[in-house]
Amino acid sequence: MEDYKNQILQQFTFGEIDQVLSDILKEPLSFGDILKAVITGDFTMLEGIEFISKNMVQQLIQDKNLILYIFILCLVASLYTVFTTNLKDKQVSETFFYVVYIMITLLLMKGFGELLATVRQGAVNLSMFMKVLIPSYSLGIAFSVGYESATGFYQCNLMMISILSDLLCVVLLPAIEIFVVLRLLNQLFMDDYTKAMADVFLKICSFFLKVAMSALIGMQVIQSMVLPAIDTFKNAAFTKGAMAIPGIGNSIGAVTELFMGAAILVKNGMGVVAIMIIIILVLPIFFKIFLYIAVFKILAALLQPVSDKRLTGCMESVWEGGIMVLKCSGMVAGMFMISIALIAMKTK
Repeated sequence: MEDYKNQILQQFTFGEIDQVLSDILKEPLSFGDILKAVITGDFTMLEGIEFISKNMVQQLIQDKNLILYIFILCLVASLYTVFTTNLKDKQVSETFFYVVYIMITLLLMKGFGELLATVRQGAVNLSMFMKVLIPSYSLGIAFSVGYESATGFYQCNLMMISILSDLLCVVLLPAIEIFVVLRLLNQLFMDDYTKAMADVFLKICSFFLKVAMSALIGMQVIQSMVLPAIDTFKNAAFTKGAMAIPGIGNSIGAVTELFMGAAILVKNGMGVVAIMIIIILVLPIFFKIFLYIAVFKILAALLQPVSDKRLTGCMESVWEGGIMVLKCSGMVAGMFMISIALIAMKTK
């Protein structure tokens, strides 16, 4: 088994994967070394990925301006409340409110724009990694399961990368951005002038999100049910035919079983490493999204007793947009992990 495993590993070259990971993470990370650590049970190698926590801390330091925004918003909201309480001229009061509101809106849109830019770059990085992973992982599937499954996985995932990347960057994120802008504009007026239009974009985003998840999961499930069955039939026919040869049939069958076991081990190990790297790539992005969501929600709660409800509505609008960004990002990362997990579940 060990000899077959080493022979199979020699057929793979992970240089392109390592180069892409180095460009994305700005840290050296060897896919092959992590794969060997996983399939041998030596997880001491995984201690080298501790830079993830460092990156998250750096992300928090880089977002220190967001904390400054919180103090600015709270200060402006308090000043607004104190000033308008003692002011009898309603026209001046409304003018002051619009000035304060524009300042707050600019701060919120700046932070939300940075969040969307981070998510877009994360989607690009994830697509780059999947494009260099698919050829190697397809080879592992061909060794362990069969040619039909490898071909189906290759074609299906290349199509899924294109669909998810375009859907996220061209449809979902712009729709969320327009939703947030319309909701912020709606807070300027006492009546709901743009709320219905904003809800339309939110429903469009939810609709495409549900349709994409249903279609892609269905496609992956069908592919994982049909093509591996064809390969299983072919492999069983070959094995039983070879075992029927007098004299050497049993030896061929034993060798085939050992080779297939080693190939399955390598293939599943590659799947585990791929899912781990996907988590490494998306974890800082999710951390940033959670940070923004928490800040906006807490800020809305703190401002509600002392400020105008329209200011609180600003925070709620950006919070809802952040929730949708989180769902979209989770959908993209989840689809790739589901795709790898479904094919990894096939062991024969």
